[in-house]
Amino acid sequence: MIGAIVLAILGVTSILLFAFGVNLLYLTFRAARLPPGQRRLYAVDGEPLVCVQVPVYNERYVAERVLDAVCALDWPASCLEVQVLDDSDDETTAIVARRAASWRRDGIKVTHIRRGARTGFKAGALAFGLTMTKAPFIAIFDADFVPANDFLRRTHGLLDEEMEGDRQRLELCEPRVTLVEMAPPRLHKSDRRIFERADGAP
Repeated sequence: MIGAIVLAILGVTSILLFAFGVNLLYLTFRAARLPPGQRRLYAVDGEPLVCVQVPVYNERYVAERVLDAVCALDWPASCLEVQVLDDSDDETTAIVARRAASWRRDGIKVTHIRRGARTGFKAGALAFGLTMTKAPFIAIFDADFVPANDFLRRTHGLLDEEMEGDRQRLELCEPRVTLVEMAPPRLHKSDRRIFERADGAP
């Protein structure tokens, strides 16, 4: 009796695995027949002005890292603005000021913005920063996020296609917001260890 039950379970499992494998092969076959996507190529001097906002508050361990990452984005320096919206009340401010000055010497337009009060917290800081730029495109990164070097080139292609393909709809919506994207973060080695410890915790 037990042997028959085991054989039945093995048979059903085998059938399910076979069906799963056939379905996977079918999806692979369909995907292989899809036409290749059109990749947008950027002209040497065709990039628009982009403002990158980085709100920080007492984040001394990651502030320098994210500032270095956004200033090293693959985008012409003449078309890139970086706003560090700093509401900190610890040594983060000195760290940001020192690093921002270094990048300015390298030709990157970095603005270290301090407010008198933390009204609205980080959202308020972002809104305050918008009043200080005329850039048509805004990229926002949290302090513990490290964007890939080609982030702007990949995402702006999507924005540009949306604007060309559905211009009337975009003009009826808020012109400063066209896409919200969650990209997988590139974690620092120390950050990965924290997640590994958390994952193994009982």
